Order: sequence, then structure tokens, then C-alpha cells
Amino acid sequence: MSGYAGRQEEQPSPLAGPPTEFGEHIPPRNRHFIGRTAELQSLHGRLITPENGTANRPPQPLTGTGGIGKTAIAVEYAYRYADFYDLIWWIHAEGAQPIRGSFANLSRRLHLNTSDSAEAISAVRRTLLEGRPYAKWLLIFDDATNPVTVTEFLPRTTPYGHVIITSQIQNWDTATYAEPIKVGEFAEQESLDFLRRWVKILAPMAGSGQDAVRAAEIDAQRIDDARRLADKLDHLPLLEVHAAAYLNETGATVDEYLQRYDDDAYRLLSTDETIDYPRVAAQAWKVSTDALEPHERALFDLCSFFSPEGIAQELLIAVGKGLDLPAEIRRVLGDLHELREAERRLARFSLVTLNAVRNTVEMHKVVQKVAKDLLSQVNPEAADTYRRIVHALLAASNPGNPEQDAYDDQYDWSLPHLEPTGAIYSDDKAVRDLIIDQVTRLRLRGGHVESIRLAEPALKHWSSATGPDDIQVLALATQLGMALRLVERHREAEELNEETLRRLRVHYGEKRLTTMICANSHGADLRSQGRFTDALANDLALLQLHEEAHGLENPHALDVINNIGVDYRRLGDFEEALAYDLRALESRSGLGPTRMDTLHSMGAVSHDLRELGRYDESLEYARRATTSFEARRGGENVSALDARKRFAVALRRVGSLTDAREVAVDAYNRYVAYNGEEHRHTLTAATCLINDYRLTGDLEHAYRLGKRTVGALATRHPTHSTTFAAQVNYAIVCRLCGEPSKAFELDEAALAGLRNLFGERHPFALSAMTNLASDLAVIGETTQARELGERGLDACREFRGVDHPATLAAAANLTIDLRATGAHEKAQELLDDTLGRYNATLGSGHPEARRAAQRGRLDVDIEPF
Repeated sequence: MSGYAGRQEEQPSPLAGPPTEFGEHIPPRNRHFIGRTAELQSLHGRLITPENGTANRPPQPLTGTGGIGKTAIAVEYAYRYADFYDLIWWIHAEGAQPIRGSFANLSRRLHLNTSDSAEAISAVRRTLLEGRPYAKWLLIFDDATNPVTVTEFLPRTTPYGHVIITSQIQNWDTATYAEPIKVGEFAEQESLDFLRRWVKILAPMAGSGQDAVRAAEIDAQRIDDARRLADKLDHLPLLEVHAAAYLNETGATVDEYLQRYDDDAYRLLSTDETIDYPRVAAQAWKVSTDALEPHERALFDLCSFFSPEGIAQELLIAVGKGLDLPAEIRRVLGDLHELREAERRLARFSLVTLNAVRNTVEMHKVVQKVAKDLLSQVNPEAADTYRRIVHALLAASNPGNPEQDAYDDQYDWSLPHLEPTGAIYSDDKAVRDLIIDQVTRLRLRGGHVESIRLAEPALKHWSSATGPDDIQVLALATQLGMALRLVERHREAEELNEETLRRLRVHYGEKRLTTMICANSHGADLRSQGRFTDALANDLALLQLHEEAHGLENPHALDVINNIGVDYRRLGDFEEALAYDLRALESRSGLGPTRMDTLHSMGAVSHDLRELGRYDESLEYARRATTSFEARRGGENVSALDARKRFAVALRRVGSLTDAREVAVDAYNRYVAYNGEEHRHTLTAATCLINDYRLTGDLEHAYRLGKRTVGALATRHPTHSTTFAAQVNYAIVCRLCGEPSKAFELDEAALAGLRNLFGERHPFALSAMTNLASDLAVIGETTQARELGERGLDACREFRGVDHPATLAAAANLTIDLRATGAHEKAQELLDDTLGRYNATLGSGHPEARRAAQRGRLDVDIEPF
């Protein structure tokens, strides 16, 4: 368990490479480590013995009871064989949330530009498998509590990429396909070696001459003392560490320690049969804590009510100074010097570990459980007091501004402790405000799943405890509804938002800020249902309420302005959409030029400009948004992916087809890694990528992707606008691949769906109409093609403008159908006018202009919302 000693095993012969990089959370090498030769040899043999050749190594579980030394073995293995690896990364695996956080940190170390946990997990696993930039890596999942949870995160191992899992759970065979290495108590000789090495009064004696006999007698007594101590502690490594620390710190004899051990703790717990950790643990720590000063003991007890993951020093000293606390706690939390001294004293007794790199105080999970359970049994009132103090510290750390990235570090102080401390079940209003803000912050940063997992149990408890009409209950419900919609749990989101909004309006009125935030979310539900006109009416009315009650420069009012732009864009009125999006962008830029919402508005402006045919301007906004997302701390999430997808479309619109395809493929792959192939956002990216494959001559890829995408969308979202857009884009490919009848069927169905959803004059419907005319021409229905083309061109000129690229494409196609029906003079007149307009707008060198000049047929694809 503890410093480094014992026989050195033969060092591996790693591939040549750079020095090993260690993750920031890996514990320091334990200078007390001794023994455990069999376990280390087993790990070495299973993972990096050359005789294993180039086969992949399955994850290796180390299992055993708490405090038995699993973590210590993993730490020692990491340092002993560090030269074999390029990267060693430590992962706190007691739950899904800390694992996600560790993967997010690892993604940054790998320069993957990810912040959202889902993207980080997929990107890290993919990068490790590819072996870039680290071919030889070791991940250590420490204190894993659930094989099913951990399996979700495990990367595929390689001959040089390995995983170690430490866990009290035994059944890892199915999850890892490897028999666990079972870690038991110290063998007697290991206990003796440890205690004799690290306890001063048990150290070996040496002498010569007449002193040799006396030295041998003393040494024999010391061996006997060490054996009696080890037997009393059941040879549990963690307890021996604590006993050694106590003996060295206090100068007590072994007999004195054993007497205190028997007198104090055994009597305390002798009749309790419910404790699920060894009773000797409770006895050992009772002896150690009795040696502490009152303020040191108070700090120890306080720490036991936090999460074992680690307590940020700032959470104690910076926050604690401003609270009304009991005297002993105030003494340590009100003065940095007193806090440091008390922490060092606890560390000397091995009751806590001080992590200087993370600036945290960490308590072993077993130590924490013993301390908390002891106090809860002996003095439940004191336990409740410490629990309330922890909650007060967490609440006091809340900066109260989850929208601002600048406060992320401060929110990180409290996040790991919200569930383990029971804060999510608190009835304290300040604690509840923190929970609401954390749920909001997680959602805004792309942690939608984490946001939901925090909010759902809290909402259930709060609703029961204080009633469904409490304002904090409704505020949390509002945030949960938004997160549910973002993971496509639309029906749940709509039902929750509708009920929440009803209660808010009845009990708090239309102008309460929480009511308006919920009403804004309700507008998004209306859009999800295809009720775009209703959504616009909702949002325009809401904007008026904001102006009357709170002004239009606060972030929530800007969200409404943004959503009005979305409404107009859905309705096909891109001029109005652009006006609102520019307004939102200007105001959001004033709050922060690289904020997520600012960059989102930048992307919206680029989209509006493309739909208006202003391609060069659109590209500049799209490029700025993508570049800014890549430069942001934390990097990519849903909005970042959307920006990259839009950048690819902007490149395609200006005619940079090869560059567009490269960016589009990359964006699509990131969506797949982020959401999986079947998610609507991924399918939306695929709908765009179909066009990039087609325009770069790769009809085979375009056809396969189009067929798969249309099938998936039609099954999962049969009436969504993206489904109809995919049909239109795939139909173009079908026609070019010699399947004009199939193209006609697709376009006809898409046109009907788009007219039903948006109306006959919507730009999407006009695009489908233009392509349907081409289908008719190819299948020989020339007259019908001309008639439909003429109607379509008139509508395009009226609703899109005479110089819009889609209007010019419709005109160029009509010239072909006019010639085919004998109207040569009219066709030439229209072609001359069209080419002149191309030259004045896109330029004669643009691919579409060149195609029109060559009297080729043009296709009008759709960029879905």
C-alpha cells in the first residue's frame, strides 16, 4: 500500500518515444508503498509482457474491499512502468459525472477542442484508438462503482493502449472479458515489512559486540509488537498507514495504541450490525481523531460530509470567511494560516491528502464513510450541523451568473459535491438557487445529459417537499424542459413546459422573469411541432413584455430576439430574420464577443445571408463563427458543430467545392461521434453532405448517403422539414444516376410535404418545384416541365428576387425547356438576361454561372434548418 520499497521487477522495453505525460489528477507516488509483488507481476504480465505479442489487452480490473490497497497498486504500477507509456491518465470513476469531466479534460489535453461530455467521450475514444498523438497510453478508472456505467466510457484497447480499473465490485468479467486481479489483505510479512519500515519505534535494531544481544532482544520485541498491531488491524493496508501515522505523530507505544483502540471504539460500535465496512476501520480512526485538537477535529468532520472526489481550497477559505459559523469551524475557515496548519496536521495522521496540483483536500472514501457514520451515530445533531455547513459553503460559492463563461471555475468548485452531499434535496433557498444555476450552466455549455441528471431527482423532491407552485420548483422545471428538448425528448419537454407555464402565469403573472423564460421555451416547443406562425406570435408578444418589464438588453430578451429570427427563418422571410439576427448579434457582442450565444447569432446571420443569395458576406460570418468556436476555451459542442456545418455550406455556395467537401466530411464525422448516426442533427449534416459529394463528382457516396439519410429521417421524423430537404437533395443524385422516375417521386412527395408545412411560396417549396421541373424534363414530359418551370420562375422572382441564385437557376433551366418546346428566341433572350445577372452577382467564374453558360441544367439543393 504505501512508499516505494520491495523487489523491483524487470522494467519493460517500450517503443522509443517522448517522455511520459501524466494526467493532472494522478496521485503522487506513494513513498510508503511496499510489497504487492504478485499483483504488480500479474498486471505487468497481462498488459505489457513481450510474450503477449501484438494482441489487444482487455481492461484489467483490480478488485477488493475498501482500503485494501487497489488504488495504491494502480498508482505504483503507473509510476513503475511509466517509461512504457506516452500518456497516463487518471479517472475518478465513482459515477458517470466525474468520468465525463475527466474525459472533457483529456480531450483538451489531446487538443480535440471539445467541451461537451458526449463529444469528448467519443472523440477521446476515437483518438486513442487511432494512436494519435499518443500510441502508448494507460487509462486508470479508479474506484469504479458500476460496471455498466464504466463500460459506456471504456475505449477499445490496443497492444500498447491499456486500461486498469480499481473497484470494490467483483463482477467485471462480462464488462472487460478479463478475470479480475483480486487484492486481499497484506500477507503477514508484508505487514511486518511495512510497519517496521515506517514506524520509528518498530524499526529494526542493529548492534555489535556486547550490544548485539541487547539489540536482538529489542528487535524481537519490536517484531512481536508489529505482529500484534498488524493482527489487530486485520492486515488492512489503509489502517496500517493510519496506525503508523498516529504512532509517529504522538510518540505512543504499540501497547498504548492497542489499549486506546480497544477501550474507545470497540465499545462504541460493538452492537451495531449495519455497518458495511470493517469494524476495525471505525476503531482505528477513532483512535487517530481523538489525538486531534478541537478545531482540527472540526475540520476533519466537516470534510467527511463533502464528496471524496476532492474539496477545492477556495470553497473552504474564500467562501467560509463570509459565513456565520460555529467557533471551531470559523477558526479554520476564517484564517488561511489556521486552515493550512490544520490540514497539514490531518495529513500527518493520514486522515486527508493534500493535492497541491489541484489545490484540493482529499479524503479516502473509506475514511470519509467511517468518520461520517461515526458522527451520525454518536452525535446526530452535530452531523446535521456539519451537513448544513457544507450546504452553506456550496451555496455561498454560487456566483449567480450561469450564463457567463468567466465563472466556470467557480461553479466547478461545487459541482462534484451537489449529489454526494444531498444538496439537491435541500430546502434551503440559496442551495436551490445553486442547483438551478448549475442545471442552467450545464445546459448552456452543452452538458444536456448532465443537466437532466441533476435536475430530475431535485425537481421530484422539491415538488413533493414544497409543492408544485413554488417559484424555485417552476424555475428548475423550466430549465429541465429546455434540456429535455435538446436531447430530443420532445413530448416530455412540451408537457412539462406547458404545465410549468400555466402555473407561472396563474401564480406569478406574465411579467415575472421566470414566466418569460418559460414562455420563450414554449415558443421552441411550438417550432418543434411545426407551428411556426404560432411560435412567431408567441415570441413577438414576449418581446413586448420584456421591453415593458426588464428592457431589451438583458440576455433573456436577446434570447427572444434570437428566436424571432428563427421564427422568420422557418417561415421563409429571410430579410426579417436577418434584421433580428443582426440585432441580437450586435447586443450579444457587447456582452462578450466569444460567448456561445454571440457565436450562435453569428452563425444565424451567415445562414440568413446565404438564403438571401449574399454568398460572399455569408462566408465571412461563417468563417468568423467557426474560427471563434475553435479558439474558445473548452471548444466544441452542438453550436460549434452547427457552425462548422454552416461553414461548409458557405464554402460550397461561393464555389469552393473541394474545400467545402473537406469541411463537410469533417463536420459530419464529428456529428456521428457526438450524437451517433441516427440523431436528427447528424442526419441534418448528412443532408448537406449529400450535395458536397455530388458537386465533387462522387455520385456513389452521394447516393449511398442520400438513401440511408432519407430512410432514417422518414422513419424517425416523417413530417420534419429536414426529411423533405433530404428527399430533395437525394432526388438530384437519383436523377444524375439515371433514376429520373425515382427522383420525380421523391421531389413530388417533398413538394407536397413542404407546401403542407410552410405554404406554397416558401423558398424550400420553390426549390423542390424547380427540381421537379427538371425531373419532368428528363422523363420526357417536356411541356409539363416548361409549365412548372414558368410558374416556379414567376414565384421565385416574386418571393426571392430576380437576382437570387435560386431564381437564376430556375431561369437557366427554363431556357432549356423553352428550346425543347420550340421557343428558341424566348429561350435565348432569357439566357442572355440570366447570364448578365450571374455576372453581376456571383460572377461569370462561379460554377453555377459556367454551367448556365454551357446550357447545362442546374440543381437547387436545400440547406435544412
